[in-house]
Amino acid sequence: MTLTNEAQLSESPAERPWDWKAALILFFLMILINILIISSIQSGFLVLTGWQFDPGSGAITAPGSIIGPWLGTISGELIILLVTLFFAVYLCKNKLKALNFRWPSLKHTLIAIGGVSIAYGASIVGGILQSFLTGPDPNEASYNLLFQTSNAFELIIWVLLMMCVVGPCEEIFARGFVQQGFQNSCKSKKISIFIGITIASLLFALVHLDFYRIIPLFLVGLILGLIYYYTDNNAMASAITHGLYNALIIILLFLFP
Repeated sequence: MTLTNEAQLSESPAERPWDWKAALILFFLMILINILIISSIQSGFLVLTGWQFDPGSGAITAPGSIIGPWLGTISGELIILLVTLFFAVYLCKNKLKALNFRWPSLKHTLIAIGGVSIAYGASIVGGILQSFLTGPDPNEASYNLLFQTSNAFELIIWVLLMMCVVGPCEEIFARGFVQQGFQNSCKSKKISIFIGITIASLLFALVHLDFYRIIPLFLVGLILGLIYYYTDNNAMASAITHGLYNALIIILLFLFP
């Protein structure tokens, strides 16, 4: 028995048979992997490259080599990608093309690029709401240190990582599998697709394990989810938006440290 909804209606090859239950199982699995494996690997790379932390709060007290954050980002995102592919192909018995990571049309590419400014605006609004509800983010200084760049070369590497690694890996997981699972269930039960998009966006925020960024992450996830849906469920389109949005944040940190 595979983790699919066998009661679903017949679907076209572009659609996926898994449902919200499979999506939720992968979400909880990714939470567990994030806590037990990814965070440990990323912390290990930082320590090995000279980063120092406060033993009590875990805040960064002294930055080390930027290679640490680079290696941590690459390893973490590849684990997310590999787990998602294994789950989709071997447990849900689907082909890789079912994840809909394909070249977008010119129209969909323009939609993806245009979504960057909307995502950035949503993150600002979400940040204001989050700060009002929970107070200042105690991890903000550490995040800025991790993604701070001192020259154009480091900036280019970060932009490439965001565009070629972070955006694609996280979108294949969050939109290509999780959101699509909820969309499939909404379609089969004849309820609004936007309910599935909203739930998937909340899960996207929660999987980051950052209480002080839940609201902005949820709103950005909502924009990414809508871009995925309105580009005919194209995970590469939402990955373009995701990568460019992350790159924009790092470019702004470089310009306005």
